[in-house]
Amino acid sequence: DVCSSDLVLVDPEHGDFRLATDPGLPAPPKPPTQPLDPPTPLPPLTAAFKAVPATTARTKTSIVVQFSRPVSGVTIDDFVLRRGRVTLSLAGSRLTTTDGLTYTISSIRGTNVAGGYTLLLKATGTGIVDASAAPLARQATVAWRMTRTVPAR
Repeated sequence: DVCSSDLVLVDPEHGDFRLATDPGLPAPPKPPTQPLDPPTPLPPLTAAFKAVPATTARTKTSIVVQFSRPVSGVTIDDFVLRRGRVTLSLAGSRLTTTDGLTYTISSIRGTNVAGGYTLLLKATGTGIVDASAAPLARQATVAWRMTRTVPAR
């Protein structure tokens, strides 16, 4: 019996048909192979913060960071907030995303005191990766200056 998935070969010398698996026939010729082009490597995975005014008299309560392609593994612990050389706690801050590409840190506390602030997204020691498991290539930072102290919210 011949199934539709069996390969049938014609023996032109004898005019008969045989299954390709018949031991009396040589293996069918292999199609020519074309060398495959190596896949184009993706550019390094990066992140950038949405612009924050360089100086402000308003407390920053949320900041947005965008990645060059969707990522996973981002946690609030991947960020470091500093006023001058003092590290401030991000405890109680929320980190949200709807698409894995843009993340918002909200409910940031402690940015009501006059001084220079920096928010850093660490590149090493995090679990931030894209779909191909590529890690974040370099850290990202955003800085701003609070011009005057305002009451805490």
